[in-house]
Amino acid sequence: MNSEEIKKVGIVGAGNLAWHLSIGIQNAGYEIEGVYNRSEDKAERLATKLNTRVVTNFKRFKNCDLVLLVVSDDAIRELAGEINQLKAIVAHTSGNTSLEILFPHQKIGVLYPVQSFSKHLEVDLREVPFLVEGNNDIVENSLFNLASKLSQEVYKITSYQRRRLHVAAVFANNFTNHMLKQAHDLCEENDIPFSVLTPLIDETVSKIKTITPVQAQTGPAVRHDHRTIEIHKKLLEGSYLKLYEMITDDIKQAYK
Repeated sequence: MNSEEIKKVGIVGAGNLAWHLSIGIQNAGYEIEGVYNRSEDKAERLATKLNTRVVTNFKRFKNCDLVLLVVSDDAIRELAGEINQLKAIVAHTSGNTSLEILFPHQKIGVLYPVQSFSKHLEVDLREVPFLVEGNNDIVENSLFNLASKLSQEVYKITSYQRRRLHVAAVFANNFTNHMLKQAHDLCEENDIPFSVLTPLIDETVSKIKTITPVQAQTGPAVRHDHRTIEIHKKLLEGSYLKLYEMITDDIKQAYK
């Protein structure tokens, strides 16, 4: 498998993902050449954690094999444009941004971890799926090798596939969490401990590891239990009612 060995990595960004990813990369045996961030205070904190330096000029990354843009989607194009042409692979970590945004760099790629990160919550990167893409086989294989030292689950994937997976991830994670927030608020408003729902939530997540979501679906909508649905609707108002009706109608359509 043709690839180039990555030894030195430059980190651009100092947010939640940058913390987890740069620490993981360092622990996997790579040298972190430095940390760049527009907020030097944030860069300093991460650089101190990594025992490396704060970078204020991208020329400092001239000896890097990989410069990793771990920044918001809106910042990728501008920062990639500020980086002078290097020998390094220039890669971003976005799920929703195409590879081509990194042109005119000659070696470009994507290293996308499919996970939600919070700075102060530990995440075992070995259990996080990584999706990699490169503008040629050598770049893609180099990123694949790096990702394989971080995770047990690594896939080569196109920008087309990655963007659609990112949408699926929003449904699976962000939308699901918002539904849990609604459930939490309903419990709180009625003096019910949210913990009452914890076993149900755990079972819901556990089931779909062994069966499909279609097989796991239960509830009044899938049963077309109109009497129960009407009782529920009378108990709700505002955004609760709007969401309940919309999701219920969608489930009914899916399970005609």
